[in-house]
Amino acid sequence: MNEAIIITPYSEVSSPDIDQKLYELYRETSFDIPGFSGDYFDYAEWRKWTLDLPGSKPEYVLLAMDEEKPVGVTQLLYNESTQSMYFEYTGVRKAYRGKGIGLALKAKSIELAQKLQVKVMRTNNDSLNAPMLRINRDKMGFEPVPGDYHIVKTL
Repeated sequence: MNEAIIITPYSEVSSPDIDQKLYELYRETSFDIPGFSGDYFDYAEWRKWTLDLPGSKPEYVLLAMDEEKPVGVTQLLYNESTQSMYFEYTGVRKAYRGKGIGLALKAKSIELAQKLQVKVMRTNNDSLNAPMLRINRDKMGFEPVPGDYHIVKTL
């Protein structure tokens, strides 16, 4: 990973427009998920379905920062009753991919989970997203379990 890239919790970023920058990062990277389709949320809906989710805290959102620009993100949700964490989202801007940023974000997330004495971590993966599968399964040791099959009907 590039030494100029710093991984830091969202809670520690003091930039006044970090929320908008984070929204743009999610928006940009979501369109690259192989199974993603349709339009992206407006800001209020995005916030509702990301930062305001149960189990989300600003310190559970880790950002890869290139100076003042967020270039990668991973968001964790914590379930205290089961002592588990779920990788809600991980994304890296196209121009920064292939540099180990996604792997570094996942590794820092596991360090955070260990500090919180989390017992289990879970993640989902689009089956066609080979780079993320390599990180999750091959490099981080996540084990596949039977999953869901999502189908959509546009009205």
